[in-house]
Amino acid sequence: FNNNARTVSDTKQSAVFGELSWDILDPLTLTVGARYFNFDMSVPVATDFGVPTAQQGVNESIDDLTYKVNLSYQINDQYFLYGQWSQ
Repeated sequence: FNNNARTVSDTKQSAVFGELSWDILDPLTLTVGARYFNFDMSVPVATDFGVPTAQQGVNESIDDLTYKVNLSYQINDQYFLYGQWSQ
């Protein structure tokens, strides 16, 4: 994408997410999930007008996993109770 008239950067992002649920007891369900992501960015040293930028020459990549856990309890047809932790 083009940040301004002088700097052109190349950014690529990808991610995938999945969840699994397990009915521990009839009204109690455990759900676990994970998300993997990758982010790549590069900014060339040369610019269109020869003006240096703060990001000039940057070539960075980051990837990581984040997690989620959910415990839910169906009290009855009208009420639902849950607790969730996620990153």
